[in-house]
Amino acid sequence: MMERIFRRPLAYGALAAFLVFAWQAATVQINYAGNWTGLFRIGRDMPLPPRLATTAFRSAHSVGFDGQFYLVLAYDPFTPSIHSPYLDAPEYRSRRILVPILSWLLAAGQAKLIPLTYVAVMLISVFAGVYFLSRLLVARGRSPAYGLLFLLVPSTLTAIDSMTVDGVLATLTACLLWQLSTGNFRAIWFTLAAAALVRETGLFLAAAAVFSAVRARDWKNAAFFASATIPAFLWFAYLASTFPPASANQASLPLWLLPKLQSGILLRLFEPLGYPHLTSTLRLVVRLLDALALSAMGTAIVFAAIRFRHQMPGLPRTALGLQILLAVAITDKWFWDSAYSYGRLFGPLFVILFAEEAALTGLLFCVTLACLIDLRILAEYLSQILGFWRALAHW
Repeated sequence: MMERIFRRPLAYGALAAFLVFAWQAATVQINYAGNWTGLFRIGRDMPLPPRLATTAFRSAHSVGFDGQFYLVLAYDPFTPSIHSPYLDAPEYRSRRILVPILSWLLAAGQAKLIPLTYVAVMLISVFAGVYFLSRLLVARGRSPAYGLLFLLVPSTLTAIDSMTVDGVLATLTACLLWQLSTGNFRAIWFTLAAAALVRETGLFLAAAAVFSAVRARDWKNAAFFASATIPAFLWFAYLASTFPPASANQASLPLWLLPKLQSGILLRLFEPLGYPHLTSTLRLVVRLLDALALSAMGTAIVFAAIRFRHQMPGLPRTALGLQILLAVAITDKWFWDSAYSYGRLFGPLFVILFAEEAALTGLLFCVTLACLIDLRILAEYLSQILGFWRALAHW
């Protein structure tokens, strides 16, 4: 009976969601005093709205991480301007509104439930990402268990740890590829529209769909796919009319989209971060992990370019090409400081490589590259792992 169940992609999606939930529930209990807002890495010194400030678990880091801003938005996603005092870049953060909206809807607007429903949205995303990748790989003759590779996508790991929205974009990429393989073009429209509202780089998926349709001279579908960006651009226009012009410290565009004449990833590889607060031994280990992650990311970009050259024309090839162009365009070395940050942006690239790589050796090579990036990301889990160790020592 169990053997029959685990021949199905649904079973692996459910298994992945269960494992992630088990980890999160354990770390919340042991490391965050049972407070689920600990998963959002809310900065010690960050201002919060009153209904969240009294219950939030504050991290030791003064600034925190991105997930905290999307949690704030989830308390009232339809009027984001009221959250301006609590966001580092109000208009920019408010563009990524889909996950906050889904969290608010699932909580039926009840503030006390929103942290939990936000986590639920992320768990659903993990389930769906594994499920769709499993369906894709089964169609290519592999075991449905290969869908669990979705957990190795760098953006998935950061989403599990700090509730960033990038993991949802990776899920939508897997969903898009599955819909494309089944010819479900109506469903593709909704996936493209959702991707653009998860984060602005989701527009690359819509661009890929439009360009591939134009290349095939399928003008009807090109216009149809282009229309999927309308909800996002209407939302962006609403935000532009709501928020004052962006100041110097509240950019409306990410600074890494303004390239300079330099090779950022190579500069960071050959000019490693100093880590002056670490001991010499730990500094050496962290620098080694940084070098491995940067080398793996650079190799993944080169490997994607090789696959782009040999892949058949179509949406996956175009989406892969746009991911490559995005990587080449990011020339500021500060963007490549942390695998925890740059790994999130390229979730779609790894999903496409996992899903489209025909040769088993090629797939394993892509997985190895992702794992080398994941090693550096998992180093950020160290404080939680030490928390488990202390709990076991006192048990």
